[in-house]
Amino acid sequence: MTIMGLGKTGLFSDVNPLCIHVIKAKSLARTLSHETRCEYSEKLLALAKVAKDKTASYLKHEKLDGSYRATFGKSEFFSPEQYEAILRVRSVLDQIDITAVRQLAEVAAIRSLIPASRLIRRGDLRFKREDEERRGTDDFIEAFSASLELIANDLHELKPSNGSILQVGMSALENRYNDGLGSGLVLDHSQNKTVAASMIAEKNVSGHRSY
Repeated sequence: MTIMGLGKTGLFSDVNPLCIHVIKAKSLARTLSHETRCEYSEKLLALAKVAKDKTASYLKHEKLDGSYRATFGKSEFFSPEQYEAILRVRSVLDQIDITAVRQLAEVAAIRSLIPASRLIRRGDLRFKREDEERRGTDDFIEAFSASLELIANDLHELKPSNGSILQVGMSALENRYNDGLGSGLVLDHSQNKTVAASMIAEKNVSGHRSY
């Protein structure tokens, strides 16, 4: 991103689809015109209101649910209430017809996952202990809405760049994750990988919790 900010072309390589998605969304935001950034900011603010007021009316995303179950079985990283909210938000995201806006909204969803989960960052990512779990978790819908508002405000303050950033080795990544599990929460629709799997893989969590 630093190289891009200098108006040059930067290269990056990463095997983590979650990181790739975030990098591409952030670099995209830097290339938007002032008018487009203002337009997308307003759309994200409108989406934040939809998330707060209407998420419960959306169907739970069956493909994401199937991917999660196929990957983790009976392991639970979210309470039933938060998990249901995540599935409904995926359906909300699918209704966004502007790809760039959907990508930015997915970043908002990404940053809301851990606070709403049974996991905690303490050097690495691990399950909460009993005393930590008693403190509860953030509400995913509230966290998602707040993240949308934060990104919308950042778009207004962002300095545009005429630089670019290119990924090295995309074909290998596509081959690795072409597993047919169905669309995930944070990946674009051409990649079949669940957000939960990406989130856990990112932090190399080795713990397993079954109920």
